[in-house]
Amino acid sequence: DVTPDDEWRIKLEEAAKENNTKIWYVFSPMHISMDDVDLFVYPPSKDVLSTEDANNSSLMINLSYGEFNCLFTGDMTALEEKSMISRNLVPKAEVLKVGHHGSATSTTKEFAVAVSPEISLIGCGKNNQFGFPKSEVLENLKDTQIYRTDLDGDISLFADKRANIKVKKELVR
Repeated sequence: DVTPDDEWRIKLEEAAKENNTKIWYVFSPMHISMDDVDLFVYPPSKDVLSTEDANNSSLMINLSYGEFNCLFTGDMTALEEKSMISRNLVPKAEVLKVGHHGSATSTTKEFAVAVSPEISLIGCGKNNQFGFPKSEVLENLKDTQIYRTDLDGDISLFADKRANIKVKKELVR
């Protein structure tokens, strides 16, 4: 709820209203349960939200299915990562969707250690103008199996409740 006048936010809210879809504004940690899947949603602290960087309004979401955890961090920066760590909100997860396309502003060594993923997923375009993912991020994740959309194409994960994971890659031509 940090950009009330944003054009895209207004369009999203209008589309949700037209489709009778509920919108949740997250101001404190939220737990959503759907059958065997649990989502734990963590908003940034007020201190982090007060910064000028819109990336710091990203939610951290942990998807839990039995023993399997997948952590999504949006575009949160090192400042938000540090805040999440200091508030003891960062879970261990088998899979980490790497923050901000592998930008050097995200996925610090401390955050990677806190999450301790087996698999790291990086969504970035081939030969992108920003040079993502950055080498320091890849170094921070060197102890994980890294999949990148620029090299591996579409990536699908299949996991069971015991955290047995299968990865499928499909190069798009």
